[in-house]
Amino acid sequence: MSHWPWKRIGMAAGLVVFLLMVIFYDPMPEQPQVGNMAAIAAFMAILWLSEAVPLAVTALIPLVTLPLFHILPGADAASSYVSSIV
Repeated sequence: MSHWPWKRIGMAAGLVVFLLMVIFYDPMPEQPQVGNMAAIAAFMAILWLSEAVPLAVTALIPLVTLPLFHILPGADAASSYVSSIV
């Protein structure tokens, strides 16, 4: 049994939910980053649950989207992915 249709549905649903939340969901008008972060989290959750993309790809989404939506500077977002110990 192929899981390909479910992966496509998961990707489409994730993108639709993400776009709808970015456009329409604004829980705190004075801080638009709150709604954008919720949209990113929902997008990642849908991708993770549907396994539309590998988990490693889903884990890298904040590295791109957090600086893109001005939620966190790029250096701060990237610092979560590296360790000075390793």
